Amino acid sequence: RPSDDDGDSGPAMAAGAMAAGMIEDAVIDGGGPRLGLCRWAAAAGAARGPAALIICVHGILDQGAIWGPVAARLAAAGHDVVAPDLRGHGVSDHAPAGVLPTVLDFVADLARVARQVVDRSGGGRPYVLVGHSIGSLAAALYAAHAPDGLMHLVLVEPVTPALRDGRPAVER
Repeated sequence: RPSDDDGDSGPAMAAGAMAAGMIEDAVIDGGGPRLGLCRWAAAAGAARGPAALIICVHGILDQGAIWGPVAARLAAAGHDVVAPDLRGHGVSDHAPAGVLPTVLDFVADLARVARQVVDRSGGGRPYVLVGHSIGSLAAALYAAHAPDGLMHLVLVEPVTPALRDGRPAVER
């Protein structure tokens, strides 16, 4: 059974532990579906330096709450953390049967979340963007489109094209 130094056991970890300290609300910013948003507030007096706003983007078939163990540690270190449920995931609105969201839909969701969260936390506040799997692709595309205020981009298990495939990009 995999475990880390704190005794948490990967998938066997209790759901309540994953959400410890999490507040869930909604981003309702016109022009798109209702998006769930998980938040972890910085622990009072914990910051040892300038605290960051960190936006974490989940992978496919996941949700924002999956960032719980990481977010709780970041909050304890003095950072504010938010993790949206991209459309079709978690408590966010789901598309009608047969309609699948695209990565560009996820980029649009991320743009709405970043705009609202950065504005809500004191407009222009620098932030860190972290993406996992398909969330890393959405994060990278968003960062390329709107780099203002972005301090760092962290890609965890990014989705990338096959680099050894010699066919032209359009064919891939």
